[in-house]
Amino acid sequence: MSVWMLLEPKEQLLAELFRHVDHPDFVPLFDSTELAVYAEFSPLLVADDSAQTLSQLVRQAPTDWPGLLIESEHSRDALLAHLRHLLIVRFEQTRRGMLHYWNPKVAGPIFSACTHENLADWLGPISRLQWHSTSDTNWQTLDNPTAASWLPIATKPLLSISLEQSQALEQTLSPLMPNGQES
Repeated sequence: MSVWMLLEPKEQLLAELFRHVDHPDFVPLFDSTELAVYAEFSPLLVADDSAQTLSQLVRQAPTDWPGLLIESEHSRDALLAHLRHLLIVRFEQTRRGMLHYWNPKVAGPIFSACTHENLADWLGPISRLQWHSTSDTNWQTLDNPTAASWLPIATKPLLSISLEQSQALEQTLSPLMPNGQES
């Protein structure tokens, strides 16, 4: 089982990675996608080193290392393809947009509101997904019982945000919006 971090882009992230690990194994999520022009805002998919230094740092100081902890038995390429597939989703059946799902404030409502029927679509090759909840300062964990049997599909339709996910996201983010603005 490999452990990965999908880390929120922040100033000095690469310097911090190189400070803790000699040769960090990372790839920008937006590379090779329609979002590649926004490379400076891309989260990084980072493989944990053999001593699990990075995942320990993330667990100990999640506000310094915001993002997701991911466990998967599948290859980096398969995981990366799935994570890139999650970037663009359908909202309200007709609109499409980028989903900032690696941010724990978004991950919570999106992944927690997955139903039994759509969990496999959202998690794909991910065996375990974890994020640090800012609301109750605990780590949240979501296990995917179908990850081991997951197979990549050549052409996948865009995922749609369900009504439950939309409501959970709106409920979570609306207090953060200034002056009651729409999200």
